[in-house]
Amino acid sequence: MNRVHKNENIRGGCPRQKYSSSGNQAANSVPLLEWLDGLPAKVETKCTEQIDRLGELGHELRRPEADFLRDGIYELRASYQGVHYRILYFFAGKAVVVASHGLTKEQFTFRQE
Repeated sequence: MNRVHKNENIRGGCPRQKYSSSGNQAANSVPLLEWLDGLPAKVETKCTEQIDRLGELGHELRRPEADFLRDGIYELRASYQGVHYRILYFFAGKAVVVASHGLTKEQFTFRQE
């Protein structure tokens, strides 16, 4: 797998598409990038480092850096000052990773999420 670079693939090279389910979301909206932008700088760095590791290792990335959840969904794991950050992703074939969104992990996650 190719290494993912924040400035090339995550920020600059990521094709930005218009996402609209009800027409309310702005053009060029990428939820994962918006979530990363809202994080403290150190947390954003840790998360993008995890994305780099996923780019390097792909399916071979394991705990504590990544974990399989269920139904083909995985999570990248980063923690900072007792707060746990997760980036959910899945594989489309062997060489493509689709990162859907990020979240701050709370004590309990409902199954439907």
